[in-house]
Amino acid sequence: MYKKLQLQLLRGERAAQAVQYVQREESLQEAEEMNTTETPLRSEVRQLAEEAFHLKLISGYGDGQYSDKYQIVDNGKPKHYTLECARFILKNLITNRRENHWRVD
Repeated sequence: MYKKLQLQLLRGERAAQAVQYVQREESLQEAEEMNTTETPLRSEVRQLAEEAFHLKLISGYGDGQYSDKYQIVDNGKPKHYTLECARFILKNLITNRRENHWRVD
């Protein structure tokens, strides 16, 4: 009787672990789907980041951990910004670069 009870408890724990595993996998899959969702703002930020990277204004870029964040690497330090903030920062970097590039002192 005791061994049957232990076996049932063990099976119950494994079932609970299996449920947790499935839930974790589903949440990871949902997060991945959210990160891969392409929005016009995300597309614009990606294009600005590519331009800033090629102008050597930033040292890296990429999608953030969350769907509303974008990662910009500056001086080797990754920072996560909202899409709106990332767009603002990148536009300012590029605009300042262009203005300083054409300036004749």
